[in-house]
Amino acid sequence: IDVPGYKAGASPDFQALIRAATTKNQPTFLDPPGNGVWGEDSRQWIEELAGEGSLTQEYLASVIDTYYGLWDFFGQGMWGAYAASNREELNDVDPEGLDVVRRFFSPRLTWMVYLSPELPSSATFTMDFDDDSNFNTYHAYKSRYIDHAYLLGTNDANIRGNEHNNCFGVNAGINNVDGGGQISGVDVLLLRGKRDEYDLNSVQDTVSVLVEDSVEGRDGVTQAVNVDILAFSDTDVATAGTGIERRIQSDLTHEEELAVKKCWALVDFDTTKGESTTSPARSPTASSTTPLTILSTVSDPGSYAPTRSPTASSTTPPTIFSTVSDPSSYAILNTFNVNLIGVLALLAINMFD
Repeated sequence: IDVPGYKAGASPDFQALIRAATTKNQPTFLDPPGNGVWGEDSRQWIEELAGEGSLTQEYLASVIDTYYGLWDFFGQGMWGAYAASNREELNDVDPEGLDVVRRFFSPRLTWMVYLSPELPSSATFTMDFDDDSNFNTYHAYKSRYIDHAYLLGTNDANIRGNEHNNCFGVNAGINNVDGGGQISGVDVLLLRGKRDEYDLNSVQDTVSVLVEDSVEGRDGVTQAVNVDILAFSDTDVATAGTGIERRIQSDLTHEEELAVKKCWALVDFDTTKGESTTSPARSPTASSTTPLTILSTVSDPGSYAPTRSPTASSTTPPTIFSTVSDPSSYAILNTFNVNLIGVLALLAINMFD
């Protein structure tokens, strides 16, 4: 509780930064008056927050939401309660808030994101974003900050990576995994079986390898495009070259070895059953880690709204998910939104409040 009389918390200096950023950007009708960047047109809500001592909590949640792209497509932060809607605007509109977030939160979301088994067939989960591209879907405004994704279930689906090091996992369907082009980082495709249980075939005149799992119901058939490493449970295979000259080689660089180890370390449950267990032979055990379920089925993703939204009753929120046919079935990032606000923001406040 950020009001006089309560304990200072674990890091008073950091809480002071949060408090200073809140004070500068809070509404002009508060004492002391701020610049109105946050909450200016939401007087009733702001006065309620001030009365209970949670101004800093809700302000920081607004900054974090914006930092991770939750409001970029909508064009206004927190349904208009916050002046910035993306990172670029944060830099101009609220540099103090941006500084606070950068001190505590990573610019990338580096855990493994497990995609819902109900991801529609032929859908593409993209971690790439291009302002000039027609390829973008609504979720890309948020998922561009994600680096690792794992397909669950059996639906045929696709993943597109970005310029960072990406870790990919596939399901039992027919999948396409694109590392994101020639300028991307080290991209690793995780495969749960041994090397001799898969057929590998270079696709002529392309930068792809067709990977077919001989074990039914496991890794299916995957066209790996722009993927650098195929990581099996017993060995790794590096792909190199293009077209008919494309070759399969077994030697990895030190950077590639580290990338593979990191990817296996991110897999902490049985992707066929969703139960905590030991991953393939070379991956670390998961006895002390419970997987963070980022993606889950929800009945109406479009209805998502932060619990304390000042204008949710009068403003229709944007559709959180975007697919060709049925947005409500695209359970991609709804739980991701809730986790971001409810876990990260509140964790920060509870630690430093």
